Amino acid sequence: FPVTILVAGDVVAAIEEENNDWYVLSADDHSETFVLAMAEAIEAREKMYAASGAGAANLVALVDPVASGDIAGKLFDGNYFRTFWMYHHLADTEFPECSWAGKVLPYDPGTETWANKQLAGVEVSRDPVSGKILSYTQRNVLSSKKANFIERVGGIDITRVGYVSGGEWIDVIRLRDAIKSNLTGRLRDLLINASKIPYTDNGIAKVVGQVGNGLSEFTATGDVPA
Repeated sequence: FPVTILVAGDVVAAIEEENNDWYVLSADDHSETFVLAMAEAIEAREKMYAASGAGAANLVALVDPVASGDIAGKLFDGNYFRTFWMYHHLADTEFPECSWAGKVLPYDPGTETWANKQLAGVEVSRDPVSGKILSYTQRNVLSSKKANFIERVGGIDITRVGYVSGGEWIDVIRLRDAIKSNLTGRLRDLLINASKIPYTDNGIAKVVGQVGNGLSEFTATGDVPA
């Protein structure tokens, strides 16, 4: 039988054709080729991509050129701001990125942090060879590549650190998208429901009012980024 090789861009396009009412995508293919292609495909959209991996190359200091198998390093090198990647030794069976997204996404944008979260059924990240909890050096290596992991703090396993691969916080990217979506919807509805928005003080005031009302939904809790 012929083997069908999934191309990341085609996967996203097929999903969008069926239903485009989603924000975060994940996939069970954690291979380097697929993850990098998916990161590139998502970067061109106002979406996010959650991924994880278990390769030992990710725990080695970043080199130039980036070593084969170091997916975290290649995502960091690619400066992807819409992909967040987690190292976990059981990535291919536990899919911790899905548990992480499911834990945090129910919170309203701007009210959450992606760090310090306990994930049901997902333990601390370990070295794939020794089985030991990641060392201080290994955790620092992952952090230097803006990769996430699960750390044991005071006997509790929690997520660290909450980065996208490009170095920004996940919640900041999500909040910016939410603000843009909110304002776009408000201005769209204003134009649809009004017979005309004149280029006068009154017309400008209507537009400014919608922008102000939209931003107030986020500034009420101090969530609008600088």
